[in-house]
Amino acid sequence: MPKDVEQELVDRLSIVTMDAQDVLVLGVAHPETLAALARRFDQAAFVVADCSSAMLAALERALPGELRTRVTTRCIDHDALPFKRDTFDLLFSSFYLPLYDELNAVFASWQSVLRADGCAHFSTLGPDTFRELRAAWQAADPENPYHAIEPLDMHDVGDGLVHAGFKEPVMDRDSVTITYSDAEALLRDLRCHTIGNGFSARAPGMMGRRIWRNFVAALETARLDGRVSLSVEIVMGHAWCGQGASQRRREDGTVDIAFDSVVAELRKGKTGSER
Repeated sequence: MPKDVEQELVDRLSIVTMDAQDVLVLGVAHPETLAALARRFDQAAFVVADCSSAMLAALERALPGELRTRVTTRCIDHDALPFKRDTFDLLFSSFYLPLYDELNAVFASWQSVLRADGCAHFSTLGPDTFRELRAAWQAADPENPYHAIEPLDMHDVGDGLVHAGFKEPVMDRDSVTITYSDAEALLRDLRCHTIGNGFSARAPGMMGRRIWRNFVAALETARLDGRVSLSVEIVMGHAWCGQGASQRRREDGTVDIAFDSVVAELRKGKTGSER
């Protein structure tokens, strides 16, 4: 699924009018995704930044020869971007945003490294993601709320972009339900994708067998058409760096309208009706 989402993000760039020369890919992308980006921006240089040196090394080994001269990798602390101001025209990021604790600081750093007419183009997880896990943990260990992630709503992401100075954020969502033969197959898939509990506030020490058994039993009980299910809410969005932003007409004739201007108009209408 991550590869499919990356491809969808690339496809969406085909109707966005821009010519990027320097692209920051935040989070290791599939080589096929980088190849598609290189075709879309045929003069661009790419920096792939991630907090995992092992994943970056694996990407370097997998890159085809024609891309190796155009792609540079950089191992970073995911809470801070070590790049100069006004370095990139495009920031492309798929499912890297959930790693961050402080959304406002993240978007401020994105704004800093993008040039005046730059664009942030990204995917992240919505709040319906892993709702089955949260329900099972609530049944098994109701006194500990810090077992499974609860991502931000896409409207909060849009508000965060506006607060950081981005203009014209366009957000939309889609939902995917993955089913498994049993709870162990679901948990094995999560482990294979290195998805674990990153909460700093999680309970210290060992969990205990009773809680774990109750958690697995709760997953098994909440079956969908006889199978154990897992929901993933996919949020996609893009926004323009404040200085160079304006309403942009796409090739299909539609116009992206500034999120903050819509809010302002709605507030104006509400004030007028109250009179």
